[in-house]
Amino acid sequence: MVGGMREVLEGFDSRRGLVGFVVVVSLVAGFMVVSNEVQAGDREALLYFLLFVIVLVAVVLGGAYAWRFVEE
Repeated sequence: MVGGMREVLEGFDSRRGLVGFVVVVSLVAGFMVVSNEVQAGDREALLYFLLFVIVLVAVVLGGAYAWRFVEE
């Protein structure tokens, strides 16, 4: 068990941590903007936020897949 955790920690790439941080910050910022707009009565903002989340997830997953393809 300890050896497996050591391998995971040694294989950790700091770029993944940076990408995760950017994704979380983007989601939090988007959520803050959308919640303000929805409270103001703009319901379309919620749709745009959901589309933003879908595109963000697709970009992150596509980038991860492409990075693995390039590494191999």
